[in-house]
Amino acid sequence: MTETSPGADEELRTWRIRALQAEAEVRSLKRTRPLQGESETSRPADTRRETSRVDFGMQTELVETVDEFHAEARERLRSSPVGSDSSPLSEIEELRQQLKQRDTAIVQLQADSHREHQSKQRKAVEQQQMYLEELREMTQRAESLMDQLRKSKKSGRELQAAREAARDEFLTARCELQECQAQLRRQVFVPSQSTEPSAGREEAEAALGDSAGEALDPWRGGKPTEDAVSRILQQMDKALLDGPPADGSRALGASLRLPPSSPEAERPVPEGNQLKITSSATSAASPQDQKDSDEVLLLKLDVNAVRVAAELEKEKLISEHCDQLDDLVKQHDKERRKLQNELTELRSKQLCSEAREKPLQEIRAHFEKQVAEVKYGLVAQIADIHEQKRMQNGQAEQEMALLKKDLERCQAELAASQQELRKLVLLYEKEQQELQDLRQQHSSGDSKTLILGESTG
Repeated sequence: MTETSPGADEELRTWRIRALQAEAEVRSLKRTRPLQGESETSRPADTRRETSRVDFGMQTELVETVDEFHAEARERLRSSPVGSDSSPLSEIEELRQQLKQRDTAIVQLQADSHREHQSKQRKAVEQQQMYLEELREMTQRAESLMDQLRKSKKSGRELQAAREAARDEFLTARCELQECQAQLRRQVFVPSQSTEPSAGREEAEAALGDSAGEALDPWRGGKPTEDAVSRILQQMDKALLDGPPADGSRALGASLRLPPSSPEAERPVPEGNQLKITSSATSAASPQDQKDSDEVLLLKLDVNAVRVAAELEKEKLISEHCDQLDDLVKQHDKERRKLQNELTELRSKQLCSEAREKPLQEIRAHFEKQVAEVKYGLVAQIADIHEQKRMQNGQAEQEMALLKKDLERCQAELAASQQELRKLVLLYEKEQQELQDLRQQHSSGDSKTLILGESTG
């Protein structure tokens, strides 16, 4: 048995050396592959840093497991003697367990990296949603402020239009008032068409005074002006001086019939001139004319009374119209002041809103700039993450393919070594059988020689 065991031990040692060489090749591939990936890719520094971190973590874990496996294998090689009788099947099972542990460690590392990548993506998406929500709230606030500003501008325009309309109405009312005043200034009584004798002057004056008193009674209730009273009295004196038309007094009647063209014509005639005119008229009149003149005087007195009443009514209507115009002007002034106050309030509100909107616009522009920068950064990070994931997936697939190839090669070598080991075991058993046969033959030969010796002795 001591003669055949060194061959089997040598074969087992060579098989172990092959396994160690395979592990060394795997470790060298793990160390050289990340360097090749970094030289081939031209990504930003932060992306390369992230990928190198993940790859470095996986490399360190794999290198640690491989180093531990090497240390254990070396210790076993050192501790196992050359002629040990340990079974190779247990060593093969141990190697299989170590390969399984290494595969599980690789899968665990990949799962951890995938979980970390998912958590980073989730955080990035939540942050982006938060930024979008803030941007949406700011845009809604800015739109509401813009609506308020539009409403204030619209109300300001409406108030401006109302103010202009009130101003136009006020100007038209003022023009109407001025026209009415001008008409009142221009209106005068038309003098009578004939001269009257002075025979019934006292009776005419008494009748005229009575009729004028009756006509002035309803007017005294109001507030007549001194100009109107003086003008009416002058017209009454002129009416008393009128008489029937005569040849000598036609020029005087014509001169009295003409309306005054200037303020000087409206002045009252002096009393001396009036007496001269009446004396000349009485000397020229006849008794028949005096009778006719009395009737004409009565008619003219009635006409003058009617004219005085009409003038008083007209003055009353003008005063009422002036009062109405005054009320309208006061109302327009009140509305104008109210509109001016509202306009000043709206202007102050507009200035306040503009003052408030200016920092909001600056803040909005600042936040939009920040959101654009964050969006650009997020897009770049997402692109880098996708590229990193693709590279990692490609590297992991390549590593898995290489590991599968290495595993298949190791399994093939293991199967070949197992076949060789079986052959060696069969040869060993055959040699052991032959040795046993030789020993039996040797023992039978020795017994035969002993028997022959005894028989010869």
